[in-house]
Amino acid sequence: AIECVRRESRPFAEWLPKDCHAHEMLYAMLTAWGMNQGGARLVNFPDFQKAVSFLASLEILEKCRSIRLEELTHAKQPLIEQLFEALDNPAQAKVMASGPSVVGGSKLLHHLLPDLIPPMDRQYTEYSLNCFDDGNRLEGTLDSFDGIWHVLVFFRKVALEVGIDHIHKRWLDSLKYPMNTSIPKVIDNALIAYSWCLWPNG
Repeated sequence: AIECVRRESRPFAEWLPKDCHAHEMLYAMLTAWGMNQGGARLVNFPDFQKAVSFLASLEILEKCRSIRLEELTHAKQPLIEQLFEALDNPAQAKVMASGPSVVGGSKLLHHLLPDLIPPMDRQYTEYSLNCFDDGNRLEGTLDSFDGIWHVLVFFRKVALEVGIDHIHKRWLDSLKYPMNTSIPKVIDNALIAYSWCLWPNG
């Protein structure tokens, strides 16, 4: 799904609304990532297609496409907030029929904006950041955009402190174990590993 987005140089609005194969890949990805099991439920596929088409029509999605995580500034905050608001609005781009929209929504946005938005969830993102005892601690939940923005700022801080070149050399461009992913997902993987240390028995 990410490769499909990376290959397309045209604006989202010109191709994503009518690309049924991309819709199927995105829906299958969310299903594979647990967004259609347990207490979480995706909207039906036709409604999902409408939501993705609406999202693709938004100028703000296209503007965010050129932003990389390490370049994120507070000036971009309103753009990203509007994206998450659309994903929480049943009349616009809501993809989750049940459960918090931020979890499924962030996973969808990660596959549309892989260099900017990390996937977020309760178990790894929220739980891990709530365990910090410094300024990185998430005071609250992902239910408000303040929580989402806190996560994005934390990921940006990690990217810059670890070093973009180092992340590429060590994980993305490694000759031995190259990862076909993005900087936000590499950091997310590290956060998952950290959560396992906090909660080794699940």
